[in-house]
Formats: sequence, C-alpha cells, structure tokens
Amino acid sequence: MPPSTGPALSRTGFLGRCPGTAMCRMEYQGWGKNASMTFYAYFGHPPDVGELELLDHQLGLWESLGILIPLGYSSLRSIDSHFVGMRLWSLDPDSNARYFDEGFDRPGLVPGQVSEMLPSPVSPMIYWKTANPERRRRGRTYCVGISAEATRIGYDPNNINPIWGDGLITIMNDLTQFMQNANANQVLIQTHQGGRLLDTFPIFPVAAAGTGDGILGVQRRRLRRGR
Repeated sequence: MPPSTGPALSRTGFLGRCPGTAMCRMEYQGWGKNASMTFYAYFGHPPDVGELELLDHQLGLWESLGILIPLGYSSLRSIDSHFVGMRLWSLDPDSNARYFDEGFDRPGLVPGQVSEMLPSPVSPMIYWKTANPERRRRGRTYCVGISAEATRIGYDPNNINPIWGDGLITIMNDLTQFMQNANANQVLIQTHQGGRLLDTFPIFPVAAAGTGDGILGVQRRRLRRGR
C-alpha cells in the first residue's frame, strides 16, 4: 500500500479540487539538494491506483529512454543529477488514489568529466503552451539536473545553445505521448484567480513546449534584464 500523502501536498489545498486529474511529481537530487518537476495528467474520470501506476511507468520510460533511444530526459542530465522517486496523487474529489515509486537512484547520462550539473536556480525554463494565448494559461517547468554543457560550445552562458535547446524541446514535447500511452492527456491547471484558491481547478490541454527567449532560470533572467 502506498504511504499517505503527507503534509506537503495537504497544505497546498490541491486535493479534491481538479476532477479527472492527477498530479505527478518527479523527484531528483544533486549535490545533496532536492529538486523536482511537477506535471498534470487528465484521465477524464476519477483515476485509480492502477492507472497511476501505469502513468508512473510511462513517465519513468520518458525519463530513461524517450521515443528515440537513448533520447530520454536522462540523456540531458549530468551524472551529478539523480532521479530518485516519483509521487502521484489523484486530485479528483471522488478518488483518493495515490502511488509512490521510490527507493531507486538513476544518475544522468552526461559524464562528470564532460560537464557538471547546472545549479537548480539557473535551470533552463520550458513554457507549456495551450490553445489559449492568454499568459495566465501558460505553464512553465524548470528543467532540473541539466548538464552545464547546454550553455557552452561558444555561446553566451546565460542561454541554452541551439543544439541543446532543440533537444530539450523535443524531449519535453515527447512527454505528451508518454502520458497518452497511459490513457491520459497532459494538461495545465489554474489554481488561483485574483489571489484566491479556486474551489475547482480548470484544466487546459498542453499544445506544445517552448523555451521562450532561451534565457536560463530566475537568477540569470534578473541579471540579464537588469532587475
């Protein structure tokens, strides 16, 4: 039996507010620090434990293999980055299903002698685009564990070089197919409006991934733009 949800997710107030949807948190470690990436999958009905387990399996394949082996997310991660767990929760009010997959350690595939890991505060940022062009209905993911080689090969270290940028977009776009293999669709959720937590979270299907202007993470964005 998977363990309880624990206090962290309960404090967010997300449980029971998004019908037909599951929250997927992929957990990483690097240099003794924890980091994670969170995605949302829409099943169209209250997901059960078996469906969360299948989704866990597909996301694990996306991380480790990708569609064109060996082009999974791990192919962009430094060996200093370790994929150590995945936690999935139903956010449906009629399902308390959850599935925790832990107790493993999968390092990235880029050797340390080639390049160390980028620190999480300067991770490449992916924007998730929906059919609705409004900015509030675009999500973003900070891609943790990426090799610092992504900023090299003669380019400005504030930016992802084009070769790595194209590879990252391709791999992040593959995520939609792996969710579909688990009979789910990748979505964004809107949790707040006007500073208030919504009673029911609307969902927006993901159309594509993009890197925006390509500038890395929060700290470097502020430095680059003088803020």
